[in-house]
Amino acid sequence: MGSGIVTNLAHPEANVTGLAPMSFDLAAKRTELLTDILPRLSRLALIYHTGADPVAHEQMQKDIRNASLALGFTWKVFYLTSIADVSATFEQLAAEGYDAVYIWPSPFAIFNTARIAAAALQYQLPTISDTTEYARSGVLLSYGVQDSSLLRAAAEYVDKLLRGAKPADLPLQQPAKFELVVNLGPAKAFGLTALPRNEMNSFRRMRALPLRGSRLWHGELSSLVVGRQGL
Repeated sequence: MGSGIVTNLAHPEANVTGLAPMSFDLAAKRTELLTDILPRLSRLALIYHTGADPVAHEQMQKDIRNASLALGFTWKVFYLTSIADVSATFEQLAAEGYDAVYIWPSPFAIFNTARIAAAALQYQLPTISDTTEYARSGVLLSYGVQDSSLLRAAAEYVDKLLRGAKPADLPLQQPAKFELVVNLGPAKAFGLTALPRNEMNSFRRMRALPLRGSRLWHGELSSLVVGRQGL
């Protein structure tokens, strides 16, 4: 809706439908999770790729601004143009005294998560982003839509469209299931012991998943704590 493609979620009124991953809508919630494990969070850096959606960029700044006023931290956006910028940017953030880094979701970020996570570990900067894939690749925290439920809903829509349904008759779906993932490897490396317990207690199921790229954490811990929230 922010891009103006549709004006109504229930009735798109256009030859388009789909699912909303809510990558941007949960920005405030993610910063709240950061303050749960970093009570003294006062300076937050946002890593943003210069080629990302300008509409999303505007919404991001609005959401983070509101969260900063509510939670009492300052923030600044740092722009990456290529993977070569990652190490120098994290070195700058550490030198300037930033407490944590919010990795704004983008194709650039997801393809280079391991490099970003390695730089974050090197310069002792906790990180957060949206999907489980970020945490699997070394980001400290992720909170977002449950990928499997999103894929199932997408498959159902494809089936309906192939059977003749009109896109305009199918509402744009909002997700109902969310995942909080804490990567225990960087959590230990950062010396963090206060996991976001209040949030974790609201999840109905907890389980461990294998950690991709465990060599980054010297094999000390190789699991993720995963919680699922929703129906």
